[in-house]
Parts: sequence; C-alpha cells; structure tokens
Amino acid sequence: MAIKRMFNTYSDAQPPLYMLMSHANCYRNTRRMKIKGILIHSVGCWGADVLKRWCQPDDEASDKDYWLKLLGVNSNKNDWNHLGLKGQPDAGLNAWIGLTADNKMTSLQTMPWDYRPWGCGGSMNSGFVQWENCEPPKGTSAYSREYFEAQYEENIQLCVYLCRKFNLNPLGLTEHNGVQVPVICCHWDSYNIRDKSGARCGSGHIDIYHYWGQFMNNANQNDPYKSAVMQKFRNDVATAMGKQPQPEPTPTPTPTPSHYPDVPFLVQVKYPVTYYDKPNGKGLGSVQKGTYTITQLSGDYGKLKSGIGWLYLKDAGIYIKGGDEDMKFTDLKECYYRQGNIITGDPVRVIQSVVKPIDGVDGSFGPNTRDAVIRFQKANGLNPDGIVGAKTWEKIYSKCE
Repeated sequence: MAIKRMFNTYSDAQPPLYMLMSHANCYRNTRRMKIKGILIHSVGCWGADVLKRWCQPDDEASDKDYWLKLLGVNSNKNDWNHLGLKGQPDAGLNAWIGLTADNKMTSLQTMPWDYRPWGCGGSMNSGFVQWENCEPPKGTSAYSREYFEAQYEENIQLCVYLCRKFNLNPLGLTEHNGVQVPVICCHWDSYNIRDKSGARCGSGHIDIYHYWGQFMNNANQNDPYKSAVMQKFRNDVATAMGKQPQPEPTPTPTPTPSHYPDVPFLVQVKYPVTYYDKPNGKGLGSVQKGTYTITQLSGDYGKLKSGIGWLYLKDAGIYIKGGDEDMKFTDLKECYYRQGNIITGDPVRVIQSVVKPIDGVDGSFGPNTRDAVIRFQKANGLNPDGIVGAKTWEKIYSKCE
C-alpha cells in the first residue's frame, strides 16, 4: 500500500498535529526549557510503525473520538499516555513520527515544544526538542524504502518548521555544558559527545543510525560515529530551508581518547566479549571472564598482549581501572529495560551477567531474562516488576563491581 504524508510542509498556519498526552509520566513531572536544538530518536522496536502503539488521547479528552479514529485504538493500553497512570515509562518525548490508521505518515506533537523531554538519558535532554520515529517490522514488506523515504521527508519538514519557529541554524553549532554541539543531533550523537567535565551527554543507544543506516548509501563508510549520515540529514534540512549545504565530512581515524590509561594497562572482562582481527574489523571469537593486558590503542580498540586480536574497550562487559567505568554505568542506569521493547546489545548482557537467565547471556531481553530480573528483584527487596529501572540498575551495578 502506498504511503503518503498527511502534510507536505508545516508552518504556523499549518502546524503539526497536536494531541496532548497529559497523563504521560514525563509531561506530569518535567519542567520547561530554553530551546537550542533538536535531537532525533527511533524506537528500536521493529513492528511498531503505527502511532497508536505509542500515542493515545486522554480518556477524558473532549476530542477523544476524533483522535481514536485518526490514530486507531490501542486495546492493550500500553501506549505512553496510559502507562503514565502507572508512573511508567521513565522516558518521554515532545513528538512522534509514524503512521495513522489510514496509513498516512505524519508528525504528532504530544507535549509543548519547550517541555524538557526524557529522551536521551543524559544532559542533552535540556534544551533539545526530541521525537521518536516509529519503525516497521523488519523482514516484512512494510520495512521498505518507501516507508523510510516518507518518514525521512517528514523528519526534514518537522526540522524545517522548528528551525524557523525557534530561529535555529540546521548547519550550526550550539553551546552545551561548555562544548559546542550540532544544532541537529540524534541519540547516538549525544552518547559520543562529551561535555566540559568529560561526561557523555546521552546514553549508549545507536538510534537513529541502526534504522536510517539500512537505507542511506553513505551509512557504511569507515566512520565510527556515522557523522556522514547526520551531516547529510542536516544538509537536506538546510536545502529545504534554502540554505547552502556543507560538504559531507570525510571520515578520519579516531584519536586515542584521553580517558584511557597509558599502555600497557589491565582490563577486567566481566563476561565473554568479542575480540576482533583489527580495529573496526571482523569478530574472531570471545575472550572469557578474566584480566587481560592491553599493549596498544587505536581509537576505542585495545590490542591484547597475547596477540590474538583487539577488544572494543567501550564494551559494557569491560572494566578499565583508571578509565571511565563509573561514567559508563551512569549512562546505563539512565535507561530502562523491559521485555517487549526489543532492546538488545551490551547493556542487556550486563543485566544478564548478573541476573543469570536460564538461557544465558545473549544480549536479548526476552521472557527468560524478565523472569530472571523478577527473581533478582525479589531477592534484593525491589519491586518485582521485571523492569530494569533506576533502582534495579543501582543494585545490578553494585554486583558488577
């Protein structure tokens, strides 16, 4: 089925759709902010391409029937407005981009633009308007270039509208906690940006690259921060505003970060992690739990003294004495994990290495991991809800030390 956008452009005369979700946890507990930029997300949950999964009107809203007809009904009531009545989730955005009930791509604003979102798990929540992109089921006909292109254009037009409304330069920089950052960023950008104190400005989620990267030709360059992808998007926003685009950056080798000790130094591996044939190279196998010596650095990769290969030193399973482990776990604790979000990767492996699900450490938060989390919570006097929120993270962190 063809995917059309509901509106071609946005302006003060034709703003994005606005459905207030006043029960949402973030809406009820956040504060206002001064807008200085934009930060884009993707839900990381394939199969949730429709807005109704995340967005539903207040039950008492006078225009409730209108919105339910436009969006469709979420009979499970696991949208973020109804979850807000239970104090969940520990996240919230200013808007969402996805499909309506009649298969039209649109933006849906769900709280005022100057309400501080809880989106990136770090300091860049302050000052940056944020929204989520809904994702179609991977491996189905819905996961298509047609869907991506409609959604990509919707992101451009929403950025154009906000840049004009708040006088933002899509190609510019803005000050944040003592450093200059791009006006338009994504979640992964916020993780890779460190403020003046050296702290990361967001948690370690790779959106929006994991999704857009499937369809953008320049996404596979040897560019660890995927800067060419976001620079292309900023240029596309600028072009839509009639501004002159900037050249796309040429990826350069990552300098050795100052937060690593001088070589040689020891790393502690908390659970099996992958070693590689070279930096940014191919995985060869796994090293087991233990202590290892790093003799050479290349960016965020460290060469093992044994010579068998290289470790990615930002893997959540690696502890570096004198490194940035405390910062890393602070990032993780600002996320929350639950079955159904289809969240995978190193943070989940950290959880599994402590709670010990029956199917072992695989990096996927499934029902066995949820059951193991519940057992862990009961054993440690926590609310046994199967969700790894801030308190459960604190306890997991203490077990990792």
